[in-house]
Amino acid sequence: MVMTAVAPFVVAPGDLQAVPPAAASRDSIAPDTSNPRTR
Repeated sequence: MVMTAVAPFVVAPGDLQAVPPAAASRDSIAPDTSNPRTR
């Protein structure tokens, strides 16, 4: 059971940490006008 829960996180640790947190952080720090990448 532990392996199944750790597998997804190990498969894409950068993806999960780079998609949700980055999107929320960039939205709060700078709007779409300042961040063309968000568009």
